Amino acid sequence: MSKKTIVLILLVALVAICATQMLAQAPKPPDKVTLAQGVALGSVAFPHKAHVDGKVACTTCHHGAKPNKAGKSVAPKPFQKCVDCHTKTGTPEISKLQAAFHNPAASSGLCIDCHKKGGKAPTKCTQCHKKA
Repeated sequence: MSKKTIVLILLVALVAICATQMLAQAPKPPDKVTLAQGVALGSVAFPHKAHVDGKVACTTCHHGAKPNKAGKSVAPKPFQKCVDCHTKTGTPEISKLQAAFHNPAASSGLCIDCHKKGGKAPTKCTQCHKKA
């Protein structure tokens, strides 16, 4: 075997080991996330694990850099919380928290549009929102 082949094999092995270590250190997503805390209808116990297990793409909710209302790109950290950008009142550039999930009538939006396609997924307000 030539020296070039040996060096190439060692390099591939090193990259594989590094990639394995990086994946092993990736944070485990939470099983459940509480959303909409403090709203009149009650908070939402979002079953994060069910969505991950159901093969919903992470980028469906964790949208990353996407043009906002002013046409500028927002570059959040990967997998940060919705409330890190979307606030109760919103800004001219970033939609308010409620609008990040559905419109005021809850007839369309990120959650409700997907749920309408999903069959067993909840589509009524009190199926998601629960008062404590």
